[in-house]
Amino acid sequence: MAYLPPPPEFLEDIMPNIANMADTLHKNVDPLVAAGIVSFAFVYAHPFMDGNGRLSRFLFHRTLAQSGQMETPTAGKMLLPVSVAMKRHESEHLRALQSFSTPARNLWDVRWIDQEQFDFKLNGSGTPYRYWDATDAVRFSLQMTKEALREDLQAEVNTLVRYDAIYRKMNCSHQAYTAMA
Repeated sequence: MAYLPPPPEFLEDIMPNIANMADTLHKNVDPLVAAGIVSFAFVYAHPFMDGNGRLSRFLFHRTLAQSGQMETPTAGKMLLPVSVAMKRHESEHLRALQSFSTPARNLWDVRWIDQEQFDFKLNGSGTPYRYWDATDAVRFSLQMTKEALREDLQAEVNTLVRYDAIYRKMNCSHQAYTAMA
């Protein structure tokens, strides 16, 4: 059963609210909670035919970056590889998405017309598209953040340490070679 996003006319109300949340929510609630809410709100709004998932993950990172929680004194802003953890846990991500999309699908009457033509009718006001329970979205986002901190960030650090060691070794070899020439 495919997800049915809100009707296009709802997006005129929904998208400015998501943009406002993306700019301000991290000031009022924990930035990790805000990042999860903004990310999932965008993907539920689903304003584009393609790229909604990538943009929702970008919004997760942007919300964290705006909060100032991802800044270090020496490196400036850093990126926490939450997307890498999400990719590794696609089935859990799908379950978090379905916690909203399955009930939302039940708001619609879909009638098959012929071949690939359907008639879609939204029952009710569509309030669930504007106000939804973000518990599963935030829970998943927090789990992926923890995993990114424990595993993925450490893996990136290890890769950089190995890179630096190889670079130093090659640079020393290059300097020795140039000194002999």
